[in-house]
Amino acid sequence: MRGILHTLALLAVGALFTAGLASGQVLPKDELKKLITSASTRADHERIAKHYEAKAEQLEVESKEHLEEAAEYRGNPPGHEQKHPLSGRTAAHCELFARKFADAAKEARRLAADHMEMAKTAK
Repeated sequence: MRGILHTLALLAVGALFTAGLASGQVLPKDELKKLITSASTRADHERIAKHYEAKAEQLEVESKEHLEEAAEYRGNPPGHEQKHPLSGRTAAHCELFARKFADAAKEARRLAADHMEMAKTAK
């Protein structure tokens, strides 16, 4: 249970930290949904693209942080990694999250590129 709480605390702190990196560009979920369903102008699609670029930056920071944590655990393993390989205090756990955040960042960049293409043909 402590491992889960530790992980959740790290994720919360990371989310608060990264939210400040691009706070002017990341849109609230409800605003993004409305904009996606009504986007018709170049400015609309560019705004959506900027949102996804900022989101990708946040996710890449998260991925990097998890890779750094994994390196720390690899250098000083807690000893229970064989019994609990994906508990919150293992390198494997951190590497899993690093991959997930990196994959999500790639998807966000793809969405940003798609919306930049849409912006080129919009009015």
